Amino acid sequence: MRLINILNKLGQLEKSSFLKLIDGLSSELRKSNKKIDKLLSESEGSIKNIDNTAAVTIFELMKKHLLEHFEEQLQINDMQLDIIIDIIIRDGNSIMSRDWFAKLYDKEIASLQHNLRSFSSRLIKDEKSIDNIRKRDYNIFRECVRTAYENDELVNRDKKITNEEKTILNTLSQGLNLSIEEKRLIYFDIVPLIKLEIDEIIKTLKEIGILFYKMREYTLYVPDEIVWILRELKNIELPNKYFRRILRQLSDSEINRIAKNHQIDIKLSRVDKIKTILQQGISVKNALLQDIHKENISKKDTKFYLQNLINKYLKLDISKLGTTAEERVSILIEYFQNLEKDENIGMSLNGFSKMLLDLSQYFPKLNKLSKTEFELHQSEVLDVDLLIDYNIKPHEILDLIPNNELIDFCKKRSLKFRGNVRMNIIESYKDVENLLIENYEYIGKRDLKSLREKDIFIKEAELGMKYEEITKKIFEKCGFNVNEGLRKKINTKRHQIDILLDLGKNEVIIVECKTQKEGDFNKYSSVSRQLLSYDNLCENNGFRVLRILLVSPDFSQDFIEECEYDSNLNLSLISSAGLLEIMYGFIKSRKSEFPINLLRKGGKLNATRIV
Repeated sequence: MRLINILNKLGQLEKSSFLKLIDGLSSELRKSNKKIDKLLSESEGSIKNIDNTAAVTIFELMKKHLLEHFEEQLQINDMQLDIIIDIIIRDGNSIMSRDWFAKLYDKEIASLQHNLRSFSSRLIKDEKSIDNIRKRDYNIFRECVRTAYENDELVNRDKKITNEEKTILNTLSQGLNLSIEEKRLIYFDIVPLIKLEIDEIIKTLKEIGILFYKMREYTLYVPDEIVWILRELKNIELPNKYFRRILRQLSDSEINRIAKNHQIDIKLSRVDKIKTILQQGISVKNALLQDIHKENISKKDTKFYLQNLINKYLKLDISKLGTTAEERVSILIEYFQNLEKDENIGMSLNGFSKMLLDLSQYFPKLNKLSKTEFELHQSEVLDVDLLIDYNIKPHEILDLIPNNELIDFCKKRSLKFRGNVRMNIIESYKDVENLLIENYEYIGKRDLKSLREKDIFIKEAELGMKYEEITKKIFEKCGFNVNEGLRKKINTKRHQIDILLDLGKNEVIIVECKTQKEGDFNKYSSVSRQLLSYDNLCENNGFRVLRILLVSPDFSQDFIEECEYDSNLNLSLISSAGLLEIMYGFIKSRKSEFPINLLRKGGKLNATRIV
């Protein structure tokens, strides 16, 4: 869930640790950053007075300093903070109940203790199961950890690993291509592993500024933006959902090479090997540049292999692949990182909902599979709003289902299955009408850039007509009779009403649509004359105008005040966002008829109050 959505959910007390952190860092940056200084000045210099949108803007402006802050906290705190952060940055763990977090922590500690006994035994006794070069790497790291931990005894101090020593060990583990799990097993083979109290963990994470805790609901929230910073800090290039997509394209022999290099049992099934690779925190970059290849492969062959992986197997739309193998892997990683931050899901919410319904009927175990793979604590997880909160998109759900089963699904539903089967399914459920409704505000603002980012391509000259067309659809979804025949009958060449809502008994509501590229709509005098002529036109044709509604992205304060004091027009103003809110509220209410009196207040309508 994005930071702004979390802040909107919480009270001042629950945001206090985060605001305190932002306050401390922003105070230092005010002199060097004019944007931060301006935002704080507008809130009387106090972070407590700042609104949520401004708090998010300040957060974005100080990402580099937040990364340094979290890095410092990781160094100060015990290695266990590293384990805990690994839990909260997984795909489905950004929102958790306290009890679910406790279960995941207990499970992680138990798994680590079990693997620790097995790993230690194999390292000491069974020389054949570990490659000699790999065993040498393990022993180098092990002895360095031992030295860092025990050297304090030489000067009569308690044994511990200092911040400087941790930094050196991290650099060494990266140089030896150790996975997070391998590094952790060797570390805790030397340093005692002590289980912590869950409330102490939550308190520490809250004070550091990593998570928010809504105590009344016993719920933990970690914003997507903080998850991305923590992944960068821990050198985790990609979330598991994207690494899984890459691993699915590799051959069995390539999967086995990764497994062998990181002491994963190659006798496991392909599915279990992929799952273990993801659990171990193996580097994506090292896997694609080193682990999957045979010894002595040429740089040319590695480059050609990566080109095929990106274009032929993953079928990604990447125009420039880079000239070296390292560049190609970096571009691939960057592609998925940008995809993670993109809020576009590739289809409408309604289309996503229909896809989930159809898939769950064909694959009865999909709910359980999604719950397990993403570690979600809810019982029913195939819900659009829930998945969006966790930043889980349609493609990630489809990634959980094998290709052959998806092809069968397409055949049974008469969908295109040749080529990229997952993209074919996404295209078939795109639902253009609902996609346009969901992006109604951008159309009203004539924001072509944002529309293109959502895969919506409309010519600028057509935006006004498209805004009017979608407004009609919205009123239809609110149960109104949008009478096109009557509108055309009443209209003249000079006076063209946009939308006419027929209430029956010769009563109508006139709806006028106005797009506005920049700022708020503010041309009251011209629009009032236009609307008054429409009112007279309907009256002359024997129709009583019950109300005139003006729809626009938003209105200036002067425009609203002039509207409120105009006694000649029964005019109400609705913003694009407000009309959408009213539509969704009406649909959820399951009312058969819209209460028209709610639209009869003059001036700008309060959509939230109407809902």
